[in-house]
Amino acid sequence: MVTHTVRSGAVEPPTLEGRITYDVRSGNESLSIDFQGTRRRVADLGGSGGIGAISEQFTVTNQIGGWANGTVISVGTAIENIIRRMLNPVVAPTYVAPTLTLAGTQPLAREIGEQIMPVLTPTWTLHDGGAMTQYRLSRGGTVIFTSGTATAFTDAAFYLLANTTYQAAADHGQGPIKNDSEGDPHPEGRISAGTRTSGNVTYIPQRRAFFGGLPHPVVPDSSAQVRGISNTLLNPANNTVMTATATVGARGVCFAYPATLRAATSIMQQSLNMNVLTGFTETTVTVEGANGHLPVAYRVYYVIPEFPFASEEVFVATI
Repeated sequence: MVTHTVRSGAVEPPTLEGRITYDVRSGNESLSIDFQGTRRRVADLGGSGGIGAISEQFTVTNQIGGWANGTVISVGTAIENIIRRMLNPVVAPTYVAPTLTLAGTQPLAREIGEQIMPVLTPTWTLHDGGAMTQYRLSRGGTVIFTSGTATAFTDAAFYLLANTTYQAAADHGQGPIKNDSEGDPHPEGRISAGTRTSGNVTYIPQRRAFFGGLPHPVVPDSSAQVRGISNTLLNPANNTVMTATATVGARGVCFAYPATLRAATSIMQQSLNMNVLTGFTETTVTVEGANGHLPVAYRVYYVIPEFPFASEEVFVATI
């Protein structure tokens, strides 16, 4: 056995009987190249004293750099290339799967009973996948639209009475094979044919709170009267703060919100810096959602003074 070590400069190719081992070292790693057989010329010197190409096929016996253990290096591969690959490991390509997103007409939170006609707009990014073969849009799990491309769709108008969820899906083919840093095909990680789905777009019905000054000295004891109050707030919750202004000449002040929430904790009259909650009357009124849909019980707090407000007064209620 003859061992040659390649560090820098030219390599003198031996022509010997038996086993020949090249031991190419880089730092603490080495590349062993074994030849078995009789009378083999390992490399031919190229022109101008350069390193030649191997004339016999051989197998890498331990991994180093870009050479994996068991790799077969074919006849004609330049020793210079062998060394370069050892010192500059091959970088595999990165494969990125296609993505599909879905956007709907905003806002997603609406008053219960509101009529909506949402536009659902997909965004398809191919990345390294194959071409799209079919696009589907579902509402509540039922397909309502299909196309050969990611296409915006306007749903028919409907009253929003419950959570309504849309989702998009797209089928695509297998993606192409990309090359590694050496220009060789690298199929590992190739994007397979499949289906990509978007996140959900969900329209959510919510109740409103109503608050403000009263133009007439009339108890707000009907849905129409409560809904006619000037200020509204979608989806009130415990700790929500509402500010009502009684302008000069106003005949009262009112706060109304769903009875599923707790009783008001305070109503502050700013000019007095005082909690005047006990001066308000609390009652329960059945209040409809938008367009007369799904009425529910509301807590209603109101005060109607004997005379109109002579100056502007601000009241701040906290649930």
